[in-house]
Amino acid sequence: MKYAANLASMVTGLLADLMDKARSTIRSPRLIRKLLLETRLKGAREKKRLKELQKNLYLSLDLVRAYVTGSYRRVSVSSITLIVAGCLYFLNPFDVVVDWLPFGLADDAQVLLFVFATVSHELAKFQQFRKNRFQ
Repeated sequence: MKYAANLASMVTGLLADLMDKARSTIRSPRLIRKLLLETRLKGAREKKRLKELQKNLYLSLDLVRAYVTGSYRRVSVSSITLIVAGCLYFLNPFDVVVDWLPFGLADDAQVLLFVFATVSHELAKFQQFRKNRFQ
């Protein structure tokens, strides 16, 4: 139990640190394009291990892209920042549990689950927006 609490504390600390980096990433078109591409590629590479998360991962990436291009702005900046911070964590191979270990994506999955749960209302609104737009 103590190990789980320490692990949760480490993940929370890392994610908080990444929020600052996420804010600067959002302001740079080059960095945000690179982040979106690399996250999408890693998501595709790890699709077997991230099966349940893939739909929300891609929806989140599409939401960030729509936000930074200006085609969808009905989302809070804090939600976009949290999604970008989650992507930065996901892309870091040397986070709390290194990714090359057999269970190395477990912490990444937990962070992504936390992000998706936190912004679920934003993802639902965006999904509805896209559905209405293409009908």
